Amino acid sequence: MTDHLLKFASEADAKADSVIGAYCNNDAWDLSHCIPAVQVWQPSNDTTSAVTGPDGQPVTVTTHIYEPGWYIRIADPKNDVALAAQVYALPDGYVAAPVFAT
Repeated sequence: MTDHLLKFASEADAKADSVIGAYCNNDAWDLSHCIPAVQVWQPSNDTTSAVTGPDGQPVTVTTHIYEPGWYIRIADPKNDVALAAQVYALPDGYVAAPVFAT
C-alpha cells in the first residue's frame, strides 16, 4: 500500500477531480483510505510565545504557519497510476499531518 499526499485549492476541487473524487461518496470521504484536511507546515516557520498556565506555571505555545491549499492523504492499495501522477511532492523540511479540531 502506498500513501499519497495530494494538494488542491479547495475540498470542492478535490471532490470534483475525476481520480480523487472516486474516494468520495455522497459528499463523504472514504475514511478507510483517506485522511482529509491534512495541514502542511515548515517547522522552521513556527512561532512560539510564553503564556501563563492555569496554575500559574509558564507554558510555551507553538503556532504553526500552515501552507495554503487543501490537502488529503490517500492510501492506495492498488498502486493506481492516475492517483500517483497527482502526488504533491512535500518540500524538504516540511511536515504533513492531520490536525483535529479541539
